[in-house]
Amino acid sequence: MAFGYNVEAGKSGKEGAVHYSVINKDRKVTSNVTIPISSPRMIHDFAITENYAIFPDLPMEMRPDLMIKEGKFIFHFDQEKPARYGIMKRHCLNPD
Repeated sequence: MAFGYNVEAGKSGKEGAVHYSVINKDRKVTSNVTIPISSPRMIHDFAITENYAIFPDLPMEMRPDLMIKEGKFIFHFDQEKPARYGIMKRHCLNPD
């Protein structure tokens, strides 16, 4: 299992995505899913159980606008937004 995340903002400036892949013992990708998230986030880890993949969606947002305009650190923890976890079957092909 592997994951990565995209912090490039879309046209509205708020999109982001988590990319989750399952790779078999022959080094072939057997599933590859893009999971939309509400805004560009810094996601350090994810968890794998026997049946599920678990992704944290914490309000640690990547905010280059605050870094440029206000000289703040590029990552900003927004206390007003909820912490959520996405749970999906390990070999899922659809993030819904």
